[in-house]
Amino acid sequence: MHVRYEINEELVESVRHAVPGRLVFTNTDPLQSVAEGKGLQEADVGSEATFVIRTRDSNGKQCYDEKDQAIVKAETPSEEELKHTITNENSGQYNVSFTPDCPGQHEVAIEINDQLLTGSLWRVHVTPHRYKRLFSFGAFGKAQEQFANPLSIAINDTTGNIAVADSGNNRVQLFSSEGEYLKAISTKELIEPTSVAFTRSSDLIVIASNKIFCFNDSDKFVKNINNKHLNKPLRLTIARDGRMVVCDLGDYTVKVLIPDGSPLLLTISDPDHKLPCYAVCQQDMSAVCYFWARTVKIFSKDGVLMHSIGTRGSGDGQLSIPAGLSFDRFSNLVVCDRGSNRLQIFTIDGKFVNTTVGQHTDLVISESVVVSTAGQLFVTDSGKHCVHVYQ
Repeated sequence: MHVRYEINEELVESVRHAVPGRLVFTNTDPLQSVAEGKGLQEADVGSEATFVIRTRDSNGKQCYDEKDQAIVKAETPSEEELKHTITNENSGQYNVSFTPDCPGQHEVAIEINDQLLTGSLWRVHVTPHRYKRLFSFGAFGKAQEQFANPLSIAINDTTGNIAVADSGNNRVQLFSSEGEYLKAISTKELIEPTSVAFTRSSDLIVIASNKIFCFNDSDKFVKNINNKHLNKPLRLTIARDGRMVVCDLGDYTVKVLIPDGSPLLLTISDPDHKLPCYAVCQQDMSAVCYFWARTVKIFSKDGVLMHSIGTRGSGDGQLSIPAGLSFDRFSNLVVCDRGSNRLQIFTIDGKFVNTTVGQHTDLVISESVVVSTAGQLFVTDSGKHCVHVYQ
């Protein structure tokens, strides 16, 4: 066997004429350039934070060259890249924005023409999102758009429409996502409805007098959902995957079923045999509120108790009379603390995040809460007979 080496003359010729680099001239002096703005010091989870980069020449005068390169590198506390946008104003000013999705210390480094700006690294303290009330709708009464003891609330993820169990008026009222009245559902069997929920196919499920009713998206009665495993259904929610989660007053358990009410997938029972009043499922966990125990308990996908959230009291992280539950867009657990006129926010492992107490919440008795696809909280208030919306 004979071996020889052949030269790729075409490639050699292209390399011979290639230019390995070039000199780029610009008046911009990275040592004089600056970055400033609140977004370099602090931010709020879920809210846009901003800052400005200004390029300057050696005399400190703002300047611009189209050959300039402004690069921002931002990291979360877990050293993951934080997405951001840079807008070049073509004037020596670059507007930078980002929206953090977790709390903690984030780091930001800024380079102008491959040189770090004076002041890098910036350490941005990101605090958990704090909800603020946007508006309310409804008032006490029997007319349309009025309530008498509104208990449960649900949002249709497809249409954005809102259903409210108007218990004292023996009906369910429907509203748009802006709180505009649409219509009411009222039948002789809907006596003091305690719970409403939308399925993924937009059917409306209502519990009234410990019976489960199903209405289609045209608000026509379809059927009663009967299940041999249910004794006295009190409240229900629909998980993201379509499972029906029912608090059963008959045997003090939480039943997890497929959307049509059968078969039974899981039974969750508290070791202390307390009455569950609200329950929600997310991923492989279930959160169950025990009204009289003043606590929320977290169960595994197999129904095994993992830990409890909250203790009796009115301080931060304590619960006076817990009621409605929901997971928000940050995967935190929102708890209606109806005995303390507030909402309390916890991580799923039980760490207290913050509360709405001390703000202009206008809450009197928060009964239930649901989160829209846009991340807004809709809260029923049986004390003021209305619905509050928070962002």
